[in-house]
Amino acid sequence: MRVLFICYKCYMLQVTHCYKLFIVLKQKVVGCLHKQAAAERDRREQVLRAEGDKRRAELTSEGMKISMTNESEGKLIQITNEAEAEKLHILRVAEGKAEAMKIQALAQAEAIEKIAEQLGKDGGHEAAALALAKDYVKMYGEMGSKSNTMFFQESAGNAQSLVVQALASMKAMDNMPIGKSIDVGATATTETKP
Repeated sequence: MRVLFICYKCYMLQVTHCYKLFIVLKQKVVGCLHKQAAAERDRREQVLRAEGDKRRAELTSEGMKISMTNESEGKLIQITNEAEAEKLHILRVAEGKAEAMKIQALAQAEAIEKIAEQLGKDGGHEAAALALAKDYVKMYGEMGSKSNTMFFQESAGNAQSLVVQALASMKAMDNMPIGKSIDVGATATTETKP
């Protein structure tokens, strides 16, 4: 009845007769209709389940893709930050070493300047020779403690010969142009410690 009323309103139709009809179907036909309706419900349920499974798989795949993208971007940021930190560390260490070398060079230059100043004074050469002889004896002591082979002058135990040799080295350095080597006449002999 409702359908007819809608058609009447929409298409300006005129309804002349309306019947209510009751059809009595056989039990077999009713059973077939029930089976058909149940099959249709099952088919729709399967379609809905398949669409749900498909949507779930799509969402799972999309979620995994987003997760993997975020993870790889996180690793990239971590590696970049670690590389930057290592680079900064190496740079700071290099700057520190350069500054230390600069300070050491300035200190060495000042020491050389003071030594040159002291050598110009009276008795400066003798003091330098004495210091050189001390270093010479200390060097022999260190060589003897670290190795079983030692190199000696012909008269290594004579302190006076060490001082004379140091003075000869100083005089040779005064008369020699820069860049040449000094030969102080040392002969090497080897002894083995027991």
